[in-house]
Amino acid sequence: MTAYAEPVVTWIAVGAAADVPLWEGRRVTVEGRPIAVFHTDAGFHAVDGACPHRQGPLQDGLVADDCVTCPLHGWRFSLGTGERIGGGPGDDSAALAVYPVVVHEGELMLGLPDDAEPLGLRPRVPSQELAQEARSCMPLDLR
Repeated sequence: MTAYAEPVVTWIAVGAAADVPLWEGRRVTVEGRPIAVFHTDAGFHAVDGACPHRQGPLQDGLVADDCVTCPLHGWRFSLGTGERIGGGPGDDSAALAVYPVVVHEGELMLGLPDDAEPLGLRPRVPSQELAQEARSCMPLDLR
């Protein structure tokens, strides 16, 4: 079950796709909330940037098998669903919010729910084309 923050109606440019190397993560801040963006063989993924255990910086975690492992205490999460799938002891029901992310003209575009507050100077790009790409639930790659 994917924990997408829905419905997505607005797309926010959060950086260049080329700035996120394969098998690494980067932190972006959206509406004051840290979000971690990862690049895997399957494309790009975006999840909450702080581990629910002790707020560890997930963008610095190890990425393998489309999962990220928190660098602080080893909690492991699926990048596709946000579900906790292992790691140290703790709340097995803990999960991350998952956000759709697509590449549009070399920029990473993060989908925001319709109740999100304005981001000030960040560009907002509502686009039917991007919404349709995200509905497929398949991240786009750079090819």
